[in-house]
Amino acid sequence: MAYISDNSISVLFVTETWLTSLKSNVTATIKSYGYNIIHIIRASPDKCRGGGVALIYNCQLLNLTQVFIKPGKSFEVVSAKFRDNFGDNVLCCCIYRPGVLNEAFFSELDDFIGAVFVKFTKIVLCGDLNIHLDDCKSRNSLKLMELLSSYGLFQHVW
Repeated sequence: MAYISDNSISVLFVTETWLTSLKSNVTATIKSYGYNIIHIIRASPDKCRGGGVALIYNCQLLNLTQVFIKPGKSFEVVSAKFRDNFGDNVLCCCIYRPGVLNEAFFSELDDFIGAVFVKFTKIVLCGDLNIHLDDCKSRNSLKLMELLSSYGLFQHVW
């Protein structure tokens, strides 16, 4: 937390939080630094370790409000919105796709992004999809890039 606070990070997207409850020493520490957390714990923590997604934000700079958009079964997501300097809602989504890639992932992600675009014009999608986009010949990389570009989205971080 000291790193986040010392570097004035406004919003941090976290995958694989490993948090197992909504209230813990971790969430208390986050709040003691003037930040807040919106997170989703893994639905079945007894079946597999890890998982979970979170948005940690400076509550003095931003007022994030959690937004529930149904994810697919193949990934975890937490979403929240805030108003930008122009008064427009911006949706932030932190997505994590664990495990072995199955074909349902792409159609579920397409449905999710479609649902987002119906409600928001400004969106930020971050996370870990466990698809190696640096391998531009990979079928899955090409499929993901095609899906993103069909919505006018593109990869910012490589």
